[in-house]
Amino acid sequence: MALVMVRTVVGMGCFSLTGYGAYMILASGLELNGFLPVAFCVVPMASLPLFLYGRRHPRRATPLHWVLAAAYLAVYALLDWRTCSERQICGSALATVLDALTTLPVGAAFLVALLHPIVDWLGRAARKG
Repeated sequence: MALVMVRTVVGMGCFSLTGYGAYMILASGLELNGFLPVAFCVVPMASLPLFLYGRRHPRRATPLHWVLAAAYLAVYALLDWRTCSERQICGSALATVLDALTTLPVGAAFLVALLHPIVDWLGRAARKG
């Protein structure tokens, strides 16, 4: 029962991140110029395919979820830094990264990365009997 609950939470997080990425592409009017805006939309969209891959290969997907969360944090913080530096309102680089870390999409990416090893562990425990 715990496996189903945690896997559902992880799946909902991945689905939400993918939907958020698709929404951001549509909200931008498909006018994404530059690497960072494209990465900002595409990186979270990889969450659901990675979740589906993790159903088959959970041990391989766990580090990939961490890479995805770290990449999303980096892209989000870089875009945030670029925006605040244009307006000359930046504090420090660390403050910008911490601000990005407290946003809902980045937090969801890290929550998925934290919960995926638990899903893997519960799955292995259920298979052992």
